[in-house]
Amino acid sequence: MMGGFGSLKAMNDTIKQNREMLKAGKKGAFEKSALRAKVSENLLNNDKKLSEQERIKHIQAIWDSNRKDDIKRIIVLIISSGIAGFLVWLFLLVFKFRV
Repeated sequence: MMGGFGSLKAMNDTIKQNREMLKAGKKGAFEKSALRAKVSENLLNNDKKLSEQERIKHIQAIWDSNRKDDIKRIIVLIISSGIAGFLVWLFLLVFKFRV
């Protein structure tokens, strides 16, 4: 009587399925992937193309927004680091006198 109860067969079948899926997913060295977006797919049907000035203004607005977000992140990092440092100092101060 065998004690595997089909687990070895299931393992073997899974390995075969994985091997077949890997073979199916291989692409040629110069074959383009379907995951890459084409320029024409980025525009919606009713979108107008931006002029050069509008595009520059839009990019600058994005840069300004990113700069503001970066400043907020840095401020939060400094504040949280200060609070963590204070708590560590307080912890060491309290347990220094108990020992």
